[in-house]
Amino acid sequence: MWDSLNKWLTVGALLSTGLLTACLGNNASDKEKEVLVNPGELIDNESYWENFKVVTPVRNGLMNPYFDAEIDNDKNIHVVFYSLSKEAKTISDSLYDINYGIFNTTTQEFTLHPTASLAVSSLTNTDSLALARDEQGQLYVVYRGGKPKACQGGTVPADTMVSVFDGTKWTEYTGAIGFVERAAGSVLEDGHAGAFANIEVDSTGKLHITYQFSYEGCDISNSQFPDLFYVGKQYSQLANDQRSYSEQEEQVSGNIGSNGGFQNTTGDVSDIVLNENNEPLVFYYSKGTGANGFGLYMGYQFEADNWKFETIHDRCEVEDVAAGMAKNGDIHVAYIAKDTCDGIDGEWTLMHAYRSAATLETPEPIWQHNYIFKAPKVGGFGRHLGLVMNKNDLPQIAYYELENYGGAANDLQNLATVELTPQNGYLTKDVAQWDEIGKHNKMIKDQDGEVYILSYTPANGGSIHLFVEGVNGRLAD
Repeated sequence: MWDSLNKWLTVGALLSTGLLTACLGNNASDKEKEVLVNPGELIDNESYWENFKVVTPVRNGLMNPYFDAEIDNDKNIHVVFYSLSKEAKTISDSLYDINYGIFNTTTQEFTLHPTASLAVSSLTNTDSLALARDEQGQLYVVYRGGKPKACQGGTVPADTMVSVFDGTKWTEYTGAIGFVERAAGSVLEDGHAGAFANIEVDSTGKLHITYQFSYEGCDISNSQFPDLFYVGKQYSQLANDQRSYSEQEEQVSGNIGSNGGFQNTTGDVSDIVLNENNEPLVFYYSKGTGANGFGLYMGYQFEADNWKFETIHDRCEVEDVAAGMAKNGDIHVAYIAKDTCDGIDGEWTLMHAYRSAATLETPEPIWQHNYIFKAPKVGGFGRHLGLVMNKNDLPQIAYYELENYGGAANDLQNLATVELTPQNGYLTKDVAQWDEIGKHNKMIKDQDGEVYILSYTPANGGSIHLFVEGVNGRLAD
């Protein structure tokens, strides 16, 4: 009981009063850097999460555990994941498929879709994949594949691909090619596109896709400074887009165009959220070549092919990010920050930033950020953070808990969640404490607001598990 109570972290009325200033800069005293602790009214945080093994992908030691998931109106969970290709002749072959299956939450059974792999192009498993579902139930998967392009003496697939499931079969399209305008007769190809892709589908059926773009592919020098790009298109435009690729592919952040020669590295840490007007908001980490040009930002479309940004946390190195928007327009961002950030003195810190919706009284609200606690560390491949707006329309975050609270020699390797409570505190809940669970997480919620977590563990051959919170663990309204 006392261990659970010791994990309670609340900030009282700080969120609502705008006094949340944990990151105060190097001149602040150690006491000022700490979040004030005010237990307030205790809420039972002894939660029970049911665990269901979903699937064990066929894999080799080179394969990364990327997957994604969405839930439909019947509470069936749709899962896409990499596996070793059926074409691989040996376990060491670097050939991969993307597979699709459905977990029925009523029967608690997982069914692999009987069709062939949803990708017909060649694949690289070094990059993540993302899944989205439109209001008609059609599924979209975005990933790096397509045309092989030159890479340090070899070739790698290097387009942004979109595969669409109509309920019967998958159809693959090219979403972006990494277009580069070359001089006539140039032997250079288009750039590399599709790494670290994200996708959302709005209420009109428009696809909003972000991906990392490298101007000269795997060139030793320029590959160190990739850009973050965006493509928006209707489903019908996947097969027939009358716009040129230069018109389709928009730079959110990067080294050319509006940045006027500024070199930065961006796109490997990003997330995308749609606001109430179906407009994309892109959250990303950018690191410049100078001492001051790095931090967490939110990009938004000022007009077609013209992106601006807001600074969320300046001079802060970020390992992962996940974002969500409340129905009232408040934006919440969870991110893992390193000790290079001003005002942070822990090796890794789980942060929460938020920006209130604009009002007549506050037409230009500012970003505020605060550390939740310093315990989490992040390492290895995959997305560790997951975030949903729960039934209280407040952020709930899944993370990989690696730091040990008690100072013992062995670190934790747990899956846990933390949520903002209606009383403006933070409530932590242990989900699972076994087999390195939590290294790659996805949170989803159904139409009733119930939260589900899918998580990967590399133990015993590697498997994806589903966790559903029991009644005793749900947060009281």
